Amino acid sequence: MSNNGADLTFGYISCFVAILLFGSNFVPLKKFDTGDGMFLQWVLCAAIWLVALVVNLILHCPKFWPFAMLGGCIWAT
Repeated sequence: MSNNGADLTFGYISCFVAILLFGSNFVPLKKFDTGDGMFLQWVLCAAIWLVALVVNLILHCPKFWPFAMLGGCIWAT
């Protein structure tokens, strides 16, 4: 298998794992009334941001990429 083929296989496997894990993110919430979902979405976004902040601090503040921030802002809206 060539390097491109291995990269493609790794990409498909990564996408499949991401799909499974993202879908399972909301399973524990079935027990609770989430209302209209806006507060729930805000809490999830805040939690993701806090985890990213901790990881960033653990990695000693690596180089900041503004384009990645734009993607995060688009995802959060």
